Amino acid sequence: MWNERLYHDALLTWEGKAKPKRALGRLEELTANLAAVWGSIDVQEVRPGVVVFAADHGVAEEGISAYPKEVTALMLKAFTSGGACISVFCRSIGAKLWVSDVGVDADTVGIPGVSQDKIRKGSVNFLKGPALGENEVQRALEVGERYAGLLAQAGVNLGIGGEMGIGNTTPSAAIIALLLGLAPECVVGRGSGLDPEGYEKKVGVVTRALNERGPDPKDPVSVLSELGGLEIAALAGFYAGLKKRRIPAVLDGVISLAAFLVARLIEPELDKCVFFGHVGREAGSKAVLERLCARPILSLDMALGEGTGAILAASLLMHAWRAFREMATLKDVLRGG
Repeated sequence: MWNERLYHDALLTWEGKAKPKRALGRLEELTANLAAVWGSIDVQEVRPGVVVFAADHGVAEEGISAYPKEVTALMLKAFTSGGACISVFCRSIGAKLWVSDVGVDADTVGIPGVSQDKIRKGSVNFLKGPALGENEVQRALEVGERYAGLLAQAGVNLGIGGEMGIGNTTPSAAIIALLLGLAPECVVGRGSGLDPEGYEKKVGVVTRALNERGPDPKDPVSVLSELGGLEIAALAGFYAGLKKRRIPAVLDGVISLAAFLVARLIEPELDKCVFFGHVGREAGSKAVLERLCARPILSLDMALGEGTGAILAASLLMHAWRAFREMATLKDVLRGG
């Protein structure tokens, strides 16, 4: 799918622009990657779209979050009313925003603008059993795949997956530790602001989960069933679905990266079809990028989620592609054009 010829054609096009050679640095490489995934250097503009998948987590009952699970449903109102950070960022660059309740442990039918995709009201505490049934995982993957199709139908050509779910950095850390073969201490972060005691408890929860659950690290359904969450599964399906449609994705923070690691098991060569939007403050985010030798577009010490770091990176891609399309050539300048 990734077209090497178009990648080099795009770099060659940059060489003819009215600027010194490689003066725009990584921006030139980033636009060449866009062309390689799209299969064209003639795309008129970057049109980003964001889907925020929301779900709750049974493991939150272990006290591994600084906030109660009720915040998940409350944030959905902020997303759709325009008050959440991702909503503001979407408005600022004209990006369409979808909000999907794939597993919130509350009734969200009365919240305008929230798509009702609920598979169940939150996952099971994975210290007591598998987080999700395999059928539930499959359905969540299908939800993500469906949104990839909706974005394509809406003319979106750059996809961003966001998430909301109190406690979701814990299953994300467990997934990252499992798939990268790292110790929990290397990937567990402070999430929404845990104190030292809460952090130690979180490390212990992830350690127990990895010892007591037995997912096959080569089977995405097994990983998500034993350790995952519904929004993480939906994100994995979303990323895999975007690749099938030649729509590059911009990845966000630690939850997004955990879902990406799972999606790689579904879609080979997914790495070439994504942009690593930013390196977040969570340890797991840094661990994934280091293991994959991936260079993030931004480094802003963010830890909000929602897709906020990814959409900031997407805005930079929009500027870069516009320069690629609209900058005069050196020949034009020398002719006085």
